[in-house]
Amino acid sequence: MVLAPALGLAVIWAVLPARSFWCMDEANRFLQTHALTLDGAGMPPALPYPGSESLGDSALAERLRPLPGQYGFIRNGRLFSQYSPIPAMIAAPFYALLGQKGIYVPALVCGAVLAVTLSGLLRSLGHPRRTSLLLAFFAVPVPFYSLTFFSHGMALLLILAGVTLLRRNMTAAAFLAVALAASLRIETVFALPLLLSTAERKPSAGSLIVAAALSSALFLLLQKTLTGSWLGTHLASSGTQSGIYGAVEASWLGSRPAILRRAFINAMPGYRADGLVLGLLLWGLWGFSRLRPDTPPGIMAAIIGPVLTLIPLAALFIRGLRSTDTMDIQNPLLTFPLLWLAAPSRRTLLAAAAGAGTMLCLMSPMHAEDVAWGFRLGMPLFLLPCLAPPVPGRAGSAAPVLVVGILATAASLSLLTARRIRGNELLELTDRGGAPVITTSWEQPQDLAPLMVEGTPVLHAATTHDLYSALKIFEHREPLVMVRRESVILLSEVLEAAGMTWEPAGAGPAGDPVTDALVFRCRRR
Repeated sequence: MVLAPALGLAVIWAVLPARSFWCMDEANRFLQTHALTLDGAGMPPALPYPGSESLGDSALAERLRPLPGQYGFIRNGRLFSQYSPIPAMIAAPFYALLGQKGIYVPALVCGAVLAVTLSGLLRSLGHPRRTSLLLAFFAVPVPFYSLTFFSHGMALLLILAGVTLLRRNMTAAAFLAVALAASLRIETVFALPLLLSTAERKPSAGSLIVAAALSSALFLLLQKTLTGSWLGTHLASSGTQSGIYGAVEASWLGSRPAILRRAFINAMPGYRADGLVLGLLLWGLWGFSRLRPDTPPGIMAAIIGPVLTLIPLAALFIRGLRSTDTMDIQNPLLTFPLLWLAAPSRRTLLAAAAGAGTMLCLMSPMHAEDVAWGFRLGMPLFLLPCLAPPVPGRAGSAAPVLVVGILATAASLSLLTARRIRGNELLELTDRGGAPVITTSWEQPQDLAPLMVEGTPVLHAATTHDLYSALKIFEHREPLVMVRRESVILLSEVLEAAGMTWEPAGAGPAGDPVTDALVFRCRRR
C-alpha cells in the first residue's frame, strides 16, 4: 500500500509526453539542467543561447533573448536564468542518464515520499491508514507537481520535515528545514508562523532567536553561492518587468482586490462574475461547516461545498482543457480539497490568515496570474492548517473530499497531458533542421527549449524593430517566424520592409492560446 503512490506516479510519468513543457518555468529549469551537464558549467550556469554570436550588439542580444521579462538576463554576453539552480543540480544526473524525461525524476520521487509522509501525519490526527494515504495522494495536488519540473514537492516535503522536527522540540533543525525549503520556493517563509502554531509546546525565545539566525545564514549563503546574489536572482527580480503580464496599470491599493480574487477566491474558468460568486459561496460553506460542525446544517454544508466544486471541474473539460483556464481557477477549496477536512484551532487559523494577508500585501498582479494548478505560492498556507491538532467535534467526512480529489487530479493531469501534446505538435512544426525560429509572443519560446539545446536559434522579438533586425541577421538561413493570428498583417509589413517573401509552414494547435500560432518560412527575394 505504501508503494502505491510511487507506482502510480511512475506509470503516469512513463506514458506522459515529455518533450514539451507545461510553462516557461519548466523550460527555464530544463535549460539550466542542460547547462550543468556541459563541461565547465559554473554557478550560476550560463544557458544555451544559440545564434547570439551573430547578433553582435549586446543590446540586441538582450532584447532578442528567448527568456523575456524577468525570466532571464544577460551578463557579460551570456544568458542566465532568474531561478535558483538547486532543482537543476538535483535533476542533472537523471537528465544525463535518461534524457529530457529524466528531469522529472526528482519531483516524482519527492511526490511519492511526500504522499507517504503526509499520510503518516494524517494518521496521527485520527484518519484511518488507507484513507490517509488516499487523501495524501488525491486531496492535495501531489500528482500534478510530481509530474512537472517544479520544486514545490521538495519544498513541501521540507516543510513536513519541519513539522516533525518541531514536534520533537528540535527548533533549530525545523527552521533549517524551512530555510532549505525557502531556497527552493521563497514563499515558504510564510509557513514559519503556521509551523509554530502547530507545535504542541511553544519553543523558548532563546531557541527561536538561534534558529532564526542559523536559518537566515543558511538561506543567504546558499543564495549567494548558487546565484551570485545574497537574496537570489529570483527574489531580486520578482515583480520586475511585469508589463508582459498586463494588469499593471492599477495602483498598489487598486490591484489588491483583483489579486485576492484571482489567487484565493475565483473558482470558474473565464474570470467572470460566476467564478467570484462560486468562490465566495465555497468559502462561506467551508466557514459555516467549521463553525457549526455538529449540526445538520453544518454537516450539509460540508457535503454541498465539495459537490459544488464539480461544476468548475466539468467546465474545464467542456472548454477544451485550455491550460490558461487554470489561471482563473485557483480557489484552494477546489485544488486543495484536503482543506474540507481541516479543523484548525483559532491560533492556527489566525496564523494562516496573517500569512495570507502578508502575502497579499507583497504580491504584484503577475504573481496571481499563474497557469499552474491552484495558487501554488500559498501551498504551505493550505497544507499546515490541515495538519494542526483538530478541534474536538469538527471532524468531516472523507468520502466527498476523496471524490473531489480524484476528479480534481484527473482534471489537472488531463490539462497537463493536453498541454504537453499541443506543445509537442508546435515543437515538431518548428523543428526544421536548425532554421532559426523568431517568436513574437513571450510565452512561445518555452516549448522550443529542446531546439535551443540542439543548437537552433530561438529569439523573441517584442517589437517590430526587433523583428526586422532578427530577420535581416538570419535572412540567409530562411528563418521561421511564429506569430499569433491577429499579427499576420503586421508581419507582412515587416517582411516587405526587410525585402523578404514568406510562405505558410503550418499552424499550431488552436486549443490553447499559447500554441495557437501561425508559422511562416521566410526567404530573401
